[in-house]
Formats: sequence, C-alpha cells, structure tokens
Amino acid sequence: MYYVNDSDPANEEIYQVRHRDYNVGGQFDSENFAFYVQDQWQVTDNLVINAGLRNDTFENFNADGESFAKLDNQWALRLGAVWDVFGDGETKAWASYGRYYLPIAANTNIRLAGAETYTQEYYEFEGFADEALGIPNLTGAKTQPDDVFADGTAKSPDEIVDQNLDSMYSDEFIAGYQFQLNDEWSMSIQGTYRELSTTIEDMAIDAAVIEWAAANGYGDVSDIWDGFHQYVLTNPNSDMRIGTTELPGAEGELVYMDLSAEELGYPDSIRKYAAVDFMWQRAWDGVWMLNAAYTWSHNWGNNEGYVRSDNGQDDAGLTTLFDQPGLLDNAYGDLPNDRRHQVKLYGAYAVTEDLTLGANLQFWTGRPINAFGYHPTDTFAQAYDSESFFAGGEPAPRGSRGRTSSYYSIDVSASYNIDIGEDQTLVVRADIFNLLNNDRVTEVNEIYDDESSADPTNPDVNPNYGLPTAWQTPRYVRFSVNYSF
Repeated sequence: MYYVNDSDPANEEIYQVRHRDYNVGGQFDSENFAFYVQDQWQVTDNLVINAGLRNDTFENFNADGESFAKLDNQWALRLGAVWDVFGDGETKAWASYGRYYLPIAANTNIRLAGAETYTQEYYEFEGFADEALGIPNLTGAKTQPDDVFADGTAKSPDEIVDQNLDSMYSDEFIAGYQFQLNDEWSMSIQGTYRELSTTIEDMAIDAAVIEWAAANGYGDVSDIWDGFHQYVLTNPNSDMRIGTTELPGAEGELVYMDLSAEELGYPDSIRKYAAVDFMWQRAWDGVWMLNAAYTWSHNWGNNEGYVRSDNGQDDAGLTTLFDQPGLLDNAYGDLPNDRRHQVKLYGAYAVTEDLTLGANLQFWTGRPINAFGYHPTDTFAQAYDSESFFAGGEPAPRGSRGRTSSYYSIDVSASYNIDIGEDQTLVVRADIFNLLNNDRVTEVNEIYDDESSADPTNPDVNPNYGLPTAWQTPRYVRFSVNYSF
C-alpha cells in the first residue's frame, strides 16, 4: 500500500511517501464441539415446560497448528414455559431464558495468531512511477526508521492470550402473550431483552506494560512497546496475566506480567437490546390473509459486535474499537443498528384458485450518526487517525449527531399454479422488490476530521462528512419457476 503525505495545509508540496507491506499465509483451523440435552414436560393440562442444558467447547489454532485459545466447560441453560391461560387454546402466555456462548472469530486465527509480516517504511518523495495510478517511486532516502508490526513468525499463545481469559456469552429473556380477537383475527405482544455479558477483544497493552516494566525493574521499554507492539485476546475491564520474551535483561525468558484492569484502562464491553413487538394476524381462509407487526426497540452500549458497521470494518473479531483505551472515550450510546421503530405488513389474496397476489410493506426509522475524529490527548489513539469519538478535538459521544432519514419499501408478488399431470404442479412466480424505486439514504460518511490534515491536533473538517455512502437497493424483478412432483 502506498500513501503520499502532504507537507502543508495547502497541499503545495509532497515530501514523504509511506509504503506498507502486508503478508500473511498458512493453514488455520478452528474446532467447535457441543452436546446438549433437552426435554418437554407437560406439567398440567395447561402448562408445558421446555428445559435444556448445552455444553460448548471452542478451540482455535495458529499457523503452526498449535492451540492458542481453548474455551471449554461452557454450560448454558435454556428454560421456557408455555401456558394455555383458559384451557381453550385461544389464549396463551410464554416466557423463556437462554444463555448463548460465542466462539472466537476464525479470522482471529489469521490476523492475531498467523505468521504475519507487516512493515511500514517512509521515503522522501521523488515523483511517481505511475502517476495515473498514483504509485510513487520508492527511490528516495528513508525519512525515519522502519516500523515492524509483525516479522513473519507466529507468536507464542502465552504472548497473545490472557491466561485469565473467560468465555464470551450473552443472555436472552423473552416473555409474550397472545389471544384471539375472533375466529379469524389474533393479536400478540412480546418483550425481548438481550445483554452481552462477557466479550473477548484484541487489545493493545503497551501503555500498561511500560508502567509495569518501570515498576518491576526493567526500565524504560517504550522503544519496544511503542503503543502497537503487543495485542492480547482478553476480557475488557478485567485483570490480565500475559507473557513476554522481550523484556530487557531477561535473555529471551518467558516472563509473565500481571496487569490490573485499572492499569490497562479499558472499560466494560457493553451491548444491550430491548424490544417490544406488537403483532396482528388474520389467518388464511383460502381467499386472503394479513400479518402486521410494529416493533419498538433500543440497541445501546459501546460494542456493536464482531464487526463495525459505523466505519465499514468487516474484520470479524479484530475491529479497532478496543485497540486502545482512548478509542473507547465517549463510545457509549446508541449502537449503529439501533432503529427505534419498525413496521412490517404482509398480505396475500387469491384472485382465482390458481392466481395469488401478495404485497409486503416494510418501514424503518433511521440509524444513529457519529462524528469520528482524532483523539486530542491519547497519542496512541491518534495513530488510528479519525477513529475516536471526538470531532475537532471536542467530545462527540456515540450516536450524538442525529439520525439518517426514515425509509420504506414495498414489494409485490404474483404466483400462478399450473397442474401438468397427476401429482405434478408447476408454479410460476414473479417478484418486484422496491416497487416504487425509493432511493433514500441509509448510511452517510461519519469521518469528521480530515485524515489528510497536516496537524492531527488541529484537523480540518472532512469535506465529505455527512455525505451519502449507501442507498436503498434499487427496484429489481425476480422470476422463478418451481416444479413439484
């Protein structure tokens, strides 16, 4: 990768070229094993209990085939109950609880435990090798020492995985009530609450190691732990025990460091979801049917999950979010997939015995908008460019810059049944998606501080901030044929 650095705000003179070389390869394996038991118990004529117990084991292997993370004895309870309130089958209530363990993303095997080569060099700018493609020459003198983020060897598991690592899981609670309005219509209401209780993140520990080394007689190690040297799989806001073979004077010996949650400086990883669903159903009577649903929901915290949709990062399990403590400042708020209101309406009508028409309406309110910029005080976080929850040096809490517009889509369908023989049917179907060809904006550019600014402590505003980056899928048509025999 090539990057041309501008020397002044007017962009009049290019003086430096950054060249990055990234290479990774090898064979990577993950093994997941689970067993469970479950049963259904008719307690009374009106009450049914569903109970289960599941055990999961997750194991990840590095490029050398060595296990670097194994999470086992993960016991998860699943419990539910359904109550026929009046014993007539027309009204029921239900509730359930479940715990769900989550594996470490397989992508982690490659990025964190792979034989990765990742270097960065800086040269004086001496023109372009291919000006049309923007590829500069690498013939100039080096302007600063090379950065070696990874030297092509797979690191020991003791140096990349917290010895105190706990499993990652979420808990879910659901309760609902359904009743008949008449012979055709029924209505239900359901509440859902999910909470991410423990997460596993890759976190830089350099700042904590620098303090630990000084306090334990190893002197100043900031030339090695320069902010981005050692990333560790661990649970945020927990004490860590991690090894290293790079302490001065230790002669390559594996030394374990005990770092407290306070020294590491990371907050809890939080993701919560609450929703209430209202649903109305008109049962199919051979002529028509209708389903309608309204959902109020709230998704909040500081961690969206394996990926980040607010900055378009799909590097599962290795996003920038917990890479530095400063990247979590002001990170608590409404998460990117928080859409407070949703409406769904689906219906079908039999024009004839063979021809059926259908329609589907969906409506969503907009998603939160952020303003990402340079961290004004954390130099390690600054190195990630505009990834912090600051704008122009001022706090910009997550989701505090308004929301994208609400939007809706209408899909329609038609299907025709053709009997072509005994017990043989041909169904011809046509679907039109986004019938009205709506093109509302669904995502915008959220980078506030211009990353080409000469001074990250006094950045310019990104001229593209707030401009659309994604729209509704345009209208399209799908034809299909289904043959049953």
